[in-house]
Amino acid sequence: MEGNKRDSNSFNIKLNTHDNKIVEKIHNFISRNDIESIFDIHTHSWKRNHLIKKYEPPEEKIQPSMPATTTFFEYECEKHFEDAHVIFPETIKYKFASFGIPFNFYDVKENNIYILKKSQELGLIPFAVVKRDDTVDILNEYAKLFAGFKPYFALTSFDVENMKLKDYLTLSQMEVADSKELPIILHVHKNNFENLREIKRNCDNFQNLKIILAHMGLSFSYSEFRLVMKLVKENNNIFLDTSVCADPIIFRSCIKELGPGRLIYGSDNPFAFIFGKQQSLGLFFKWRLIPKKYRRNAWLLTERNYPWQINDLKNLIQGWTLKNWRNTMTYLILDQFNALIKAIDYCKEKKIMVKEDIKAIFFQNGKTIIGPKFV
Repeated sequence: MEGNKRDSNSFNIKLNTHDNKIVEKIHNFISRNDIESIFDIHTHSWKRNHLIKKYEPPEEKIQPSMPATTTFFEYECEKHFEDAHVIFPETIKYKFASFGIPFNFYDVKENNIYILKKSQELGLIPFAVVKRDDTVDILNEYAKLFAGFKPYFALTSFDVENMKLKDYLTLSQMEVADSKELPIILHVHKNNFENLREIKRNCDNFQNLKIILAHMGLSFSYSEFRLVMKLVKENNNIFLDTSVCADPIIFRSCIKELGPGRLIYGSDNPFAFIFGKQQSLGLFFKWRLIPKKYRRNAWLLTERNYPWQINDLKNLIQGWTLKNWRNTMTYLILDQFNALIKAIDYCKEKKIMVKEDIKAIFFQNGKTIIGPKFV
C-alpha cells in the first residue's frame, strides 16, 4: 500500500488509497446530510516546552519497536485546523474544544495557560485539565476562564488496578462544575459497574452536573457498552463522546436507546491520527487461543507500538481474523468516522433519526452542553 511508511515520531498524515476511499465516503456523507459545521469536543494540544520529564513506560510495556518519546513532544492548536481539513471538505466550518495532554510528565499549569491563550487567539473552546489536589480557589478561577474541566486518572500516583473514581474525579471538582454549570469530560480508568454507578450517583446528587463520558464510556465493544447504557439511560445529564470508538453497533445502540441528543462528536486528535485498527471480537471467538492477560472484547492494533499499550498481540492475531490486518488499517479517526456513518445511515433508514439529529451530533449537541461559553 502506498504511503504506508510513516514517521513513528510524528502525527503527520499521509493518506494511502484505502484511506482516500474512506475520506471520499466522509465527504459524501457530509454533503448528503447538509452538514455545514463540525464541532469536535475532544482534542489535545501542547507544546514541546510543557514536557517536564522523560516518559518512562512500565517494564512490561517496553517493546523493541516502541517509538521515542518525541511522539509526545508537540502538537500545537493551529495544527488541528490543518489536519481536520485533510479529512473534511474545505467548506466545513471546523471548531474544536481542546485541553492539554493529561500525563504527569507534562506541566499541567503551563499547558492550561497555553490552551487559554490560544482560545483567545483562535476561538477554540478551552477545557482545563484539573488535578485531584487542586483547591476550590484554583477550580473557581478555572471556572471563570475555561468552558469545562478535564480530570484524568494518569495524573494521580495510584495504581490503576486499585484506583477509585474519587481518586481523580473529586468532590470539589463536581461542586464547582455544578455551581458554575460547567461540563466535565471524563475518561474513566475502567469500564465497570462500580465506576459507572458512581458517575450516575454523582449526577443524581448534583442537578447541574453534566458528565461527558469520553470514548463512549471507555467502550470498544458492544458487550462493554451494554453496561454503560444500563447505568446512564435514566440520567439525561450524562453524555457520550465518540472519540476513538470504531464499532457501529455501539453508535447505533446509543442512538436507538439513549437518543441522538446524548451523542457528541469527539475525535481524540491528534491520537486519532495514529495508524491502526480497532478490532472487536465475534460471539464465537475461541478464547483458549489467547493468553489470559490479553483477553478482552476488543483490541486496538496499531502499525507501531505506543507506550500506553502492550502490542505484541499482532503475532497472536495475524493468523486469525486479521490475517490481512495491514490492508484494513487506517487512521483511527477514519475508522471511527466510518463506523459513525454506518450507524447513522442505518438509523436514518429505519427512521430512528432525521437529518437535523445527524447535524446535531456533529455540532449542536456539543454547543448546547458548553452553553454560554461557546463563542
